[in-house]
Amino acid sequence: RTAKNISSKTVKGIKIKETLKDATKKIRAKNLSQLPVFDNEKIVGSISEKTILRVLSESGSPNEAFAKKIEDVMETAFPTVDAETPVELLYQILEFFDAVIVTEKSKTIGIVTRSDLFKIK
Repeated sequence: RTAKNISSKTVKGIKIKETLKDATKKIRAKNLSQLPVFDNEKIVGSISEKTILRVLSESGSPNEAFAKKIEDVMETAFPTVDAETPVELLYQILEFFDAVIVTEKSKTIGIVTRSDLFKIK
């Protein structure tokens, strides 16, 4: 099995100029725990439930936190792997990262999260 076989083909993300409130809504609506951050078509960062909790705890109020722009609070981008990367390597990567972006010929074609690994039969 490869990264391409198990990845979610639709990469749901958030734009860099959106707010933390927008990210929270998307995460809740789609039942996700993290989102890649896009600047046009390029992935430039990530936002996760952990990021949101960190910003909430550091802010003076929830309203102040939720008004922040994604570009000001985002974490580093998720690692990227080729579509043919063996699943066994993904186990190791996902010990340290919330998600892995899957690419083919430099184009984003999917995302793998820890929960995707649990679906392998």
